[in-house]
Amino acid sequence: MVAVSALAVAQLQFTYQDKQRNVEIRGGSGRLTQGPGGVTKVVVQGADGRPAYAAARSQGLEMFAQKTLSVQTVPNRAQRGSSTIQSAQATGSVRTVRTVGSNNSKEVTEVLSSGADYRVNGNQGVLDLDGPVTINNSNSAQRRTLVATGRSAQAILDPTSTGPNADPLRTATLQGAVKIVVAQAASTGAEAGSTYTATGDRLVVNNASNPPTLTLTGNLNIIGSSDESGSGTVTGATRAVITLNARREMETVSLEGEPTRTVFRPKPKTRTGQR
Repeated sequence: MVAVSALAVAQLQFTYQDKQRNVEIRGGSGRLTQGPGGVTKVVVQGADGRPAYAAARSQGLEMFAQKTLSVQTVPNRAQRGSSTIQSAQATGSVRTVRTVGSNNSKEVTEVLSSGADYRVNGNQGVLDLDGPVTINNSNSAQRRTLVATGRSAQAILDPTSTGPNADPLRTATLQGAVKIVVAQAASTGAEAGSTYTATGDRLVVNNASNPPTLTLTGNLNIIGSSDESGSGTVTGATRAVITLNARREMETVSLEGEPTRTVFRPKPKTRTGQR
């Protein structure tokens, strides 16, 4: 048996949960169908400005859809009475969140789009996205963020791992007027904070490679700034490969294409004793 309730609380409210409450799906209205092998399909609608919602706790996955959310679940063989999300299609303003780690150190990938098609394919969670697309990858303990935008995108998520060493975002490819912002807050030690902004035509984020890389192609413009040294601008390059370390901080930048123009603006020095 599955737990399904339709409650009238100011409006029709549809809620679905599996027995272990691992999967939860909510909407202003909805319908449920069950197929062979324990496969369950739930379709819910957003209502009164509130999005339809689906979550699978064991997968660290949440989806919000302003219009329609169609979710297919399958039994979780590792836990009786529990299920996992096998696929989901979302329309309207869509927000997809994949989280790993604990409260002390959370690695979060948040994806905003106008439509999303998610499916588990083997050991990959494939997320096809209609634009405009924004991918925000952040780590609370390390105080760093990576924000990438584009007209369309495909992201490959880790579909199941939730441990501290897992990475929610394996790869992502963004197309069309892409922009990326990498920010690292200043540490408590000697390390200064920094921000790098780059624009181009295509961006490939590869967290699965060793070391992780960001590859930007097209007509590039790169602006970097540091709390310690100042800022600089690079224009004219057609390809940039940004290498990251294990903490997802920028290590090196390799540029291709000519002519390349670099302008550096040192940070003004503060005069001691000046009032």
